Amino acid sequence: MLRVVVSYWNAKPFITTCLKSIAFQRYRDWTCVIFDDCSTDKSYKKVARIIESDNRFSFVMNDKKYCQVGNWWQFHQRKDIKDSDIVITIDGDDWLPDFMVFDRIIETYSDNVTWVTYGNFLRKGRSRGQTGYCRKVEYAAEIRNVYK
Repeated sequence: MLRVVVSYWNAKPFITTCLKSIAFQRYRDWTCVIFDDCSTDKSYKKVARIIESDNRFSFVMNDKKYCQVGNWWQFHQRKDIKDSDIVITIDGDDWLPDFMVFDRIIETYSDNVTWVTYGNFLRKGRSRGQTGYCRKVEYAAEIRNVYK
């Protein structure tokens, strides 16, 4: 089974695009757990509207801040996760570039040799093949202002 983990904090401008990019994948045998990490922007309202009729999604609204690693830890504590599951993560302010991403992931892992893969990203507005790279940020509070 393909498992998707989405965690976010204050991703209201992006969360719809993120979740729709998951919902509209051609490969349909997946589940997705969404973690709201104590957002203050009421993005959970958008999430609720998007996932209300799709039982492949489940939603966790944290009552304390866990950050990325804590949300992963919460996910891996679930009893329904199996060693044979393929687990991918997508930040709530990111989205998949096309409707075939899950197909490519399933194909890659079907060789029974691959254990781990990693992805890259494109910055919005760039053409395919031009990847983005992180720049050093002096203070974590400024992380979302670096590329403005």
